[in-house]
Amino acid sequence: MEELIEKHMGLVISIVNRFNPKNQTEKDDYIQAGRIGLWKALTKFSKTGGSKFSPYAWNPIKWEIIKEMNPGLVKDRSEKFTNSFSPDFLKWLKYIN
Repeated sequence: MEELIEKHMGLVISIVNRFNPKNQTEKDDYIQAGRIGLWKALTKFSKTGGSKFSPYAWNPIKWEIIKEMNPGLVKDRSEKFTNSFSPDFLKWLKYIN
């Protein structure tokens, strides 16, 4: 699994760079969150579905980074999002998509 994570770290870095981290510490935090998203994508990906891995992995990586950026964003299975987004965050979210 570690070999596959290292193989696809370029995808994580390219997604992290779209978020324009303010400093190296923030970038490192986003990279770690992206690695978690990459690991989740690798564990759930099925080659039999006919899709390529990179497009499949994009959303899990992106959402782990977003959760790192906005720690109040917690989704409980029985509740909706417990945090309301600021207008600036929503505008920025549309920009990166």
